[in-house]
Amino acid sequence: EAQTPQPDPEKAALVPELEEWLAEHAGTHRDLAPLARVLLGGARAHAGDYDGARAAWQSVLDLYPDHGLS
Repeated sequence: EAQTPQPDPEKAALVPELEEWLAEHAGTHRDLAPLARVLLGGARAHAGDYDGARAAWQSVLDLYPDHGLS
């Protein structure tokens, strides 16, 4: 039986910082925004927010289909 990993509060603490960065800079730093969204997905996963993590990762595919991270 697979176990769900325990949330990591230090990594989860990055969620609001990454969300704030994206809100302020995603439009002007389109080269960095996909990576920020990947990191946001990881931080959300470490917070136990798996649906939010999937949504962040899917947003990279949807918003930046030609980026190397997609």
